[in-house]
Amino acid sequence: MPFIAAVSKIQFPFKVDRADVKAQARSLLLRISTGGQTDPHLDITEIVTRNFCKLITYYAEPNAFVQNYNDYISIHWSIT
Repeated sequence: MPFIAAVSKIQFPFKVDRADVKAQARSLLLRISTGGQTDPHLDITEIVTRNFCKLITYYAEPNAFVQNYNDYISIHWSIT
C-alpha cells in the first residue's frame, strides 16, 4: 500500500497573488480563444498566493523542453 514517507516545505523565489495569476491566465486563455473563463476555477481553490520558480511572465513564453528542464534543475538544486 502506498504511503507518504516524508513532507517538506520549499520556498520558491517568486510569490504571486491570486489576482496576478488570474490576470496572467486570462491573458493566455484569450490568446487561444477560450473566452478567458478562469475566474471561477481559480477562486474555488481559495489559494491566496502561489509560488513559482520563475517570473510569471516566463510561463507565457514558448520554451523548448530542454530549456525548461535545465531551468527546473538549476532552480531545484539552488533551493534544496
